[in-house]
Amino acid sequence: MNNIFKMADQFEKSVQLEKVRRAKAMLKNKLSGAVWLRGIGIGGSPDNYCVKVNVAAMTDEVRNEIPTTINGVPVIVTVVGNIKAY
Repeated sequence: MNNIFKMADQFEKSVQLEKVRRAKAMLKNKLSGAVWLRGIGIGGSPDNYCVKVNVAAMTDEVRNEIPTTINGVPVIVTVVGNIKAY
């Protein structure tokens, strides 16, 4: 019986991850071309996924453009500054 619960839990996590992937794709499409955008990814943990957005600086434009949630998925914004390749 434990295997059934384990499989159900894994399925639920898989469904949640797919929901977060769709939310990430939607946000990436919305923010595409923003000069302050540094990256978009998936963060959190399997029990609490989120979409993570890295930005150069926290400006009014960033606050206005990035939602706190997208399709029920939390969005976390992190200021990373300018990124340089070495």
